[in-house]
Amino acid sequence: METEQKIHTFIWKVLHNGLAVYGNLTKFNTHISNICSLCNSEEETVQHLLFSCQFSKAVFQASPLHIDIPMDTSSMDIIQFWLSQTDQNANKWQAPPPYHIKINVDAAYLDGKGAATAVAIDSSGRHLGSEAFCFDSFSSMVA
Repeated sequence: METEQKIHTFIWKVLHNGLAVYGNLTKFNTHISNICSLCNSEEETVQHLLFSCQFSKAVFQASPLHIDIPMDTSSMDIIQFWLSQTDQNANKWQAPPPYHIKINVDAAYLDGKGAATAVAIDSSGRHLGSEAFCFDSFSSMVA
């Protein structure tokens, strides 16, 4: 499968434990917690955050690929499966018209925890900014 360089870089970081997850950050700063801020139940490692956390599993299962990740599956196996899929349902991102900005947003909610993110891109494909945050809520409607 042909993928963009940023995808190759991300996969390399996943496979080499090179992402700035709390479990890695606490090696350099002992004043922060290493617990996952989404589920608050396990250490936030690359494997946990991307593949084991109940929130990431919900995202994968809701994706067009409908990926169901069995327990104790390695990062390599998950990535190889993902790369082998032909995602015929996915639409390729299209830039907005000149002098316009496209803002993509998404959110997830499960068991009183929510997460939301937004990414702003201009008509030339330049990243203008992004933000993500996690929050507690008693209802998906309120979230």
